[in-house]
Amino acid sequence: MSDPMSTSSTFDPAAWRALVRWMAGTHHVEVSQDALDAAIRRLEVRHTDAPVDQLVWVLQQVGLDGILVDRPFDEVVRDAEPAHPWVTFGARHDRLSPVAVLGAARRGHVTVVDPMNSPRPRTVRLRDLAEQLGLPDTSAHVRWMVAESVAPLAAMRSRGDEPMDPIARLKALLQGERQTLWVAVVYSVVIGLLSLVVPIAVQSLVNTIAFGSATQPLVVLTLLVAVGLGFSAAINALRAGVVEIIQRSLFARTAIDVTHRLLRVRAEAFDRYHGPELVNRFFDVVTVQKSAALLLIDGLSVVMQTIIGMVLLALYHPWLLAFDVLMVAAMLVIVFVLGRGAIYTSIGESKAKYALEAWLEQIASHLVTFKSKGGAEYATRRSQALLEDYLTYRAKHFKILLRQIIGSFALQAVASSALLGIGGWLVIERQLTLGQLVASELIVALMVSAFTKFGKQLEVFYDLAAAIDKLGALVDLPLEPAGGEAILTPAGPAAVSVQGVQVRYPDGEDAALSVARLDIAAGERLGVSGPIGSGKSTLADILFGLRAPSRGTLVLDGFDTRDIPLADLRQCVSLVRSIEVFPGTVIDNVRLGRDDLGLTEVNEALRRVGLLDELQALPDGLSTKLHPTARPLSSRQAWRLMVARAIAGRPRLLVVDGVLDQIDYSEDRERLMQLLFGADAPWTLVCITDDPDLLARCSRVVTLQDGQVREGGFGAREVEA
Repeated sequence: MSDPMSTSSTFDPAAWRALVRWMAGTHHVEVSQDALDAAIRRLEVRHTDAPVDQLVWVLQQVGLDGILVDRPFDEVVRDAEPAHPWVTFGARHDRLSPVAVLGAARRGHVTVVDPMNSPRPRTVRLRDLAEQLGLPDTSAHVRWMVAESVAPLAAMRSRGDEPMDPIARLKALLQGERQTLWVAVVYSVVIGLLSLVVPIAVQSLVNTIAFGSATQPLVVLTLLVAVGLGFSAAINALRAGVVEIIQRSLFARTAIDVTHRLLRVRAEAFDRYHGPELVNRFFDVVTVQKSAALLLIDGLSVVMQTIIGMVLLALYHPWLLAFDVLMVAAMLVIVFVLGRGAIYTSIGESKAKYALEAWLEQIASHLVTFKSKGGAEYATRRSQALLEDYLTYRAKHFKILLRQIIGSFALQAVASSALLGIGGWLVIERQLTLGQLVASELIVALMVSAFTKFGKQLEVFYDLAAAIDKLGALVDLPLEPAGGEAILTPAGPAAVSVQGVQVRYPDGEDAALSVARLDIAAGERLGVSGPIGSGKSTLADILFGLRAPSRGTLVLDGFDTRDIPLADLRQCVSLVRSIEVFPGTVIDNVRLGRDDLGLTEVNEALRRVGLLDELQALPDGLSTKLHPTARPLSSRQAWRLMVARAIAGRPRLLVVDGVLDQIDYSEDRERLMQLLFGADAPWTLVCITDDPDLLARCSRVVTLQDGQVREGGFGAREVEA
């Protein structure tokens, strides 16, 4: 496998910026200049011998991700394409030179780009490129990188305070599918042309019969119609395959984007919205899939058949051209005038539907409350009120839809009868043949019948617009800031300083937390006490980077946390607050995707909290599948599992928010206190509690009262005594 050396290469920040911007441009990703500059500066500090790994790391800082693959050189040349280039590195003139393969050109040649020098594609011989990469032959394995966007729906995001229009969001969504969409459009044009096979054949047949009764033309016409319709069927099948690719891509892009956003959403976003209920909007991607498929197959067919049919009518006679113009005007009136406001009534209907769904979710989540006295009656009344709202919006929407349906049927009746009269008169005046009249009637019948069915397509389109609006609610979630270039010490307890920090919630008049100064020494065991609502959990959020202060500064090891990438900050800080178990094995729940944690480290973490023997006694041991409710574990075991997860990564700052207060079994409690407060523990501990026994273990105690911090407290007095 080729692995170019970089020990002697010179690091060139400008060249790296050009490379990253080119990679982002191929995926239509806007790169923040600040984030890119910070990433390049950090890259210069952590310059290593693996340039492909460096590229992956930089791309991750600017909204892209890189997949590393070891593949034969000639296979990549065959599979690469301009929209998804494969990148590797070669050496040229004592400096690294990236090579982006765009795909095969003519025989024995390949199209490539050297983004650090010029973004213009060029064609080179396959053997020359292999020599540049230091390969013995074109079948040798090379380490490649393929980039992909982690936020493929970024173009749908609103700019400013006003939400983006649903139609604008739809255009932005389809931008990522434009190449495949063009293929579907071309297929639809061909299908539209082939739809005229029968009318034109009928025209020829009528004219032939009018002049004689020979059977040979009939046989020829029949064969031509059979070939044309067979070819149309084949193109229809190909188009269905293309639409299926678009459906899969829409689902995959949405899933990737929503995952990216949920992992980076600001905690403040869920102060106003219930997170799980908001995420239910993801399922509108299924509506987008089905609606897009229906519109691309049936909707495009209607449009293309109508356009091509009208062009053919116009070629028959100028009067039929005027007839075309009137039909187009009538269709525009039906779609845009009679359908005015339909998109917004559809969105209102969708919002009412989700309001009812959210209430039903609340009923399912609070069974004790709603099974108690008066609860069932209240839940029923609330459901009925929300149902009435939905039915009201649905009625408003259907009223508009019904106008369009009536207009479509009226157009069908008027157009068919008008064409019969106009065409008959033109035949009498010998300005139109009988065959052309019959063909015209068939064409108009086909067009108007398709347009009548278009009423169903309009409803699908309105549902699509409403679904796009719902996905927009997820895309518009505020994200945590990216960037930061500070590099933290990899080990040892962390020192923290909270300076002039204030935190205000969106609807709160007073500060939820106000700290003039709070210094936490490295290795200190700090106890934080205070009444409910005093800001203790808000302080924990700030220390973990879950919330950003409204004012003030949080300093970790001398660095302002705003200059530290959040991913790096959370590698140093662990927060234990509640039982958060996800579907997976015990090992998965402890390891949490940290590939550097082997089974030895997982076992050690479980042993230290007293869980290892208990879990190994289960039928499946540490491979036992856990339910989101933590079953089959008891609450005692689940709390200790959360502590094991936190300490497995050897955090430098450990924030424990009320966890030990939940554990009343003396043996478990004592074990965890010795573990967390032990003098040899490699972390700084912030223990949020009101338990006197726990506060007595702390080396220092501060009390939060009305959002303010003061030194001392019950635990401090106990220590002094």
